Amino acid sequence: MDNNLELFHTLLHSDGALHILQDGIIKRSNNISLVPLTEGLQMINYVLKSWAQLDSSFSESFTPTAGLVVFLFNASSGGDTWIDDYLCLNAIVTKNAMKFKDGFVFTGPWSGAVWLVSSREHNGPHTFVSCDFTIVATVMIQNFSKLGTPLPGAGLDALVSTNFIGLSHDADSRWVTVFYGIKTASGSTWEPGKEYQVALMLPDGHRDVCT
Repeated sequence: MDNNLELFHTLLHSDGALHILQDGIIKRSNNISLVPLTEGLQMINYVLKSWAQLDSSFSESFTPTAGLVVFLFNASSGGDTWIDDYLCLNAIVTKNAMKFKDGFVFTGPWSGAVWLVSSREHNGPHTFVSCDFTIVATVMIQNFSKLGTPLPGAGLDALVSTNFIGLSHDADSRWVTVFYGIKTASGSTWEPGKEYQVALMLPDGHRDVCT
């Protein structure tokens, strides 16, 4: 830090207005400034209103919402971005993906969506998911490979991508769970063209997969 520059910032909210107070020393001189954040407050109010509307709609459904951070639903954003309805963190859609009414159809190898929740570079505030999280997704398998197709999964950001928890299927139409590279086929099966809701849970570092 520049020895001639030392600044401290404080957010102040009063009488429906938001300001940032900047107090510091610039070239050995005390400086205090108060700047209104009108647009910032408007955005905060908009986000809070959106959260309240989504929470209200979810309260009438069977969707688990305790601790909900992100909701990916609307695929109309365009490009390679899947907009988070909670306005927190968008997902990145990879190649060979086609828009669908409530999401995307992934049509080939490496086709999917990536949500960088535990990357300090992209999203520091959500690094808590490295030890405690739940992913819920609605999936439908249409055409599939005999080698199996990966479905929802959480991976480690490493030189070699590793799913430490995930869900897949095998050629015998069985659900297959993945935990640190170890695959385990379950007794339950799936049908092509049928919609399923699946969940990956990692409470306090312990895996759980539900279909």
